[in-house]
Amino acid sequence: MGSVTSCSPHNKNANNTPLPVIIDTNAVNMKNQSIISKGTQLSLNMNVDSMENAHSNNVRITMNDSKEELHVADGCVCKSTPPQGDIIEIQENIAKNKYDIYISYSSDDNEFVLSLGEYLQNHCFKFWPINHGNEIAEYKANKGQAIVNAKVVIAILSKSYVRNKAKIDEISLAYISNKPILPLSLQYFKEINEEMDFALKLTLSKLNWVFFCKKEKYDEKYATVLEGLTREIEKIDKFNENSENRRGSCIEDERFIYEEAPLQSLSDSNNAKSSHDATVNFWDRHFQKQEVTWLEFRETFLEDYQDILRRDYSDDRQEWLLHRVIWKDIFNKKDIITREDFIGFCGKNWSKPHKFMHNISNQAASRLAIYEIFNMESTVRMVAVENLGKYQTPIVISVLVDLLDNADPNIRAIASIALARTGVKDKKYIDKFISLLQDEDRLVRESACLSLGHIKAESSVPDILNRWRNDPISHVREAALIALEEIGGEEANEAVRVTKLLTSEMDELNSYFPFENVL
Repeated sequence: MGSVTSCSPHNKNANNTPLPVIIDTNAVNMKNQSIISKGTQLSLNMNVDSMENAHSNNVRITMNDSKEELHVADGCVCKSTPPQGDIIEIQENIAKNKYDIYISYSSDDNEFVLSLGEYLQNHCFKFWPINHGNEIAEYKANKGQAIVNAKVVIAILSKSYVRNKAKIDEISLAYISNKPILPLSLQYFKEINEEMDFALKLTLSKLNWVFFCKKEKYDEKYATVLEGLTREIEKIDKFNENSENRRGSCIEDERFIYEEAPLQSLSDSNNAKSSHDATVNFWDRHFQKQEVTWLEFRETFLEDYQDILRRDYSDDRQEWLLHRVIWKDIFNKKDIITREDFIGFCGKNWSKPHKFMHNISNQAASRLAIYEIFNMESTVRMVAVENLGKYQTPIVISVLVDLLDNADPNIRAIASIALARTGVKDKKYIDKFISLLQDEDRLVRESACLSLGHIKAESSVPDILNRWRNDPISHVREAALIALEEIGGEEANEAVRVTKLLTSEMDELNSYFPFENVL
């Protein structure tokens, strides 16, 4: 059975630090699902029938001091049968953000990971331990939380890695968590690129890869990694974690150089195509006015970036980028696009020649990454739900709203909880939650009740009250009562008081008139 962690205020260690609570999840086939709420903590429990079990070959190493045998596999280094004390220590370290680095890799690449781990350890980096052998649920559950808490995520790219759904989930979670991602490729770019799907290509396309294709160059490459990690961690330690573009510095920039891959860079491609001044931003290159129609903006964009669009996007993906990402997400379906809209989206350094295209690529990658981690086959879905309140970006909210209409009721339920966790309180979102109270699926109705309670939507009290009194499913009625108590206020409190009183009186009357067998 899979599991996931969330921090509960009721579960603390001796230092009064919240410890992770283990919640069952990670399954495609699910039954007996229920949503529970304690205070303002929303959780989704799922009893599973089946899940994918993956095993890999053991690689043994020996600690210099203790001579204890350790094993290596996806995620951390530990004894093959770790005692409970080690598990608690790892949970506490995650809660304290003790690890600087999370290494995401395939078990097929253990030999390289051992070498990398030794190098990082020698340079005093703290990284999420690597485990193998009888990996228990707590370790698997904590991986997602470790990604969320890490300062930098290292992805060890190989053919086996990019074919592994769980690893793509880890990259997607790191991306929407705004973590700097450093790809270390064990094969040349062309070999890896052929195996990647569109979403992964887009996610990694703006990052500077370091290639470990020749062992004689490892020392040189490790030095590059050391410089990047040091600079990025120092920057994160110095500035607020929510500062703009934490994926910046040497790990990502607009050059995105594939060191050993003969691939033209974004900036070079743009410069080669455009006959305009390459030092001028997109708007000023083409428009000498303060506003243009969306159709004019669209056609101009297609003409300016046609080489890149043909290279990176199929025809249907181009239409998706233009309509869904640029027009709907970025410009809110406006028929008239203003220079102010353009500058607002580009943000800091908006005047750079290709900042607009750079931001669009990030926006598209974020949308695809969110869909990836909220898929019912995702291995990090619940960690994302538990932590999504930290990432109240327009793209996160937009995708979650889309997922409320997904054909899969499980996705609708999860999206409802995740959207509530972002703290949205606008009327349009409250109305959407209220509409879900009428959903044919009881899990969706349950999640809608708890979501409305979480955001304390007072206008929803009559609708929630109706669910409490009339829903045929007890779990939904319980969720509705929890929501009413969470919302509070005169109307909700009075409704709860009156309904409880009437229920009590009816129960008392029923006790005087027991059912009799009249046959």
